Amino acid sequence: DIKSVLKIFGLDAKAEGGLDSLVALKGNLPVYTGSVSVESAKVYGVPGVSASLGFSYDGEFFSVKDALVSKNKSLIKLFGKVSKREFYFKTSSERLLLSDAVSGELPFDYLIGLEADGKGTFEDPDIALTANLSKGNFRGVEIGGGIINATLKGKDAGVEASLLDGRTTLAGRASLVSNCPWSAELSFGQGRYDFLLSSFMKNLPDDLLLNMEGKASMSGDKENIRASIVLEKLNLNLFGQGLTNESNVDAFVENRELRINSFAMKGGSASVSAAGLLRFGEHYDISLSGNSSLSPLMAASKKIAVIRGNADFAMAVKGEWDNPVFNGEVAISDGSLGLKAFPQRLTSINGRVTFDNNKASIKHMIAKLGGGDIGLTGMVGLEGFSIK
Repeated sequence: DIKSVLKIFGLDAKAEGGLDSLVALKGNLPVYTGSVSVESAKVYGVPGVSASLGFSYDGEFFSVKDALVSKNKSLIKLFGKVSKREFYFKTSSERLLLSDAVSGELPFDYLIGLEADGKGTFEDPDIALTANLSKGNFRGVEIGGGIINATLKGKDAGVEASLLDGRTTLAGRASLVSNCPWSAELSFGQGRYDFLLSSFMKNLPDDLLLNMEGKASMSGDKENIRASIVLEKLNLNLFGQGLTNESNVDAFVENRELRINSFAMKGGSASVSAAGLLRFGEHYDISLSGNSSLSPLMAASKKIAVIRGNADFAMAVKGEWDNPVFNGEVAISDGSLGLKAFPQRLTSINGRVTFDNNKASIKHMIAKLGGGDIGLTGMVGLEGFSIK
């Protein structure tokens, strides 16, 4: 198999699979030459890889020429040589799908045109890479193309990228020493970023628009990450409701903790503000307040046929990640609700819902059903973000 052959030449790689080969011994010194073909191998966790190449080994350098590596419709060309201390290579691809080159599933994909070359020793490498990105998509939504330039000189790595058809740029540096300190600047140019919401919303409206402009300053090492995020412009429109930031949206990320310092948006008679922190996978401590149309709740479920009205709310969400505790109040006025599975709808909904330690109490709520007046009272227990 592949591993056994590579070990003969003193090389180690995470590759599995069988191969067909032709090897010849020639010259005064032991020089091995030959060709190898591999079908459906697993290389660094990526399955379904096929390859063919010519090679030689003179006791010091293992050389490769005319190497072709493929998976599905992706194809990479490679030649170079490597010893225990030195290396040299050139590689290129006119068609490489990102999804063919990684072992796991990604929410996004690109068609990549690749050029890379490198030389030097493993202690002092000199590597340069250019990747031209096209036909990008995020969960089926087109996100344009871009270009990535990356270098590695000795222990210093750098990357410059232009993404989303130039709307977003990234510049970063890293030092490949013990704790790998790094820093990067990410800039969001003004434009539409609707595709980001497709991961969170089940029912995307036709009028969805997310427009923003801002930047993020990031730094860290192999164990820590810090990011200061400032959005100068943020516009959100969905289900006929439009909101615009009143001041800069200001947030800070440190490892798994997100702290919202300033978040306030307004549009027409609607407004929403938020502050606090959450530690991903551990706990919440967030406060929300404002007033809004109920129409954006259409995104919560495909079972909702219609939802209208207005809500004034002041809520606090605290506690453990898997068991958050809700406290606060929501006042609903002129509401209506219809579900796709039921022909009749509730209209003229007016009243309050009070949340007290995950108990939602409906008091003095009135509505109309089929032309008649009804009163709604009761209590519902919450378990996380679901009803018990």
